[in-house]
Amino acid sequence: MDENVLHGMDPWPGNLADASAPTVLVLPGARYPAQLPGLALPLRALTLDGWNAHVARWTVGPGIATEQAQELVDEAIAAFVDRHGLPDLVLAKSVGTRAAGWAATNRIPAVWTTPLLDEHTCVEALRAASAPALLVAGTEDLAWDAHAAAHTKLPVHLIAGPDHGWQCDDWRRELEVLAELTRVVADFAARVAAPS
Repeated sequence: MDENVLHGMDPWPGNLADASAPTVLVLPGARYPAQLPGLALPLRALTLDGWNAHVARWTVGPGIATEQAQELVDEAIAAFVDRHGLPDLVLAKSVGTRAAGWAATNRIPAVWTTPLLDEHTCVEALRAASAPALLVAGTEDLAWDAHAAAHTKLPVHLIAGPDHGWQCDDWRRELEVLAELTRVVADFAARVAAPS
């Protein structure tokens, strides 16, 4: 049985706008679905600000090869584009940053959270950005590499304390982290690709 499967590209259940509203394509992490707070809270903010979100649902096996992960991300993008056309914004976490090359080719603004800066192909794809983009991560994220981030030439928002899963040792700090993350995503969306 294949452990790496795209289960669907679904409208976010919190969508409030009609179908003509701008869309955000959400590409979650390997083991970080959109229902977890590091994506769910920014999605809530975006939907309250007039966006419609569509979220990839996938299963990613442990130790997935780079090529397999890229194929899974490409399959999710194709499923979205076939049904909706190009999105107005991409919000991706971790494995979802493998969409950076596609976003660059199509000039789509993007927020790349906990990007895979420890993978050369992701770094080069991020560096090729042709529309506004932002890297967001926590200081305890083991995938974060300040030198690689500088190489991308993209703006960076680094949040003190959280790891790759947006977790901290203190729940109070974790709530502050999630609030900061949500503000950063919502502010970026409002600046570069706001609904009309």
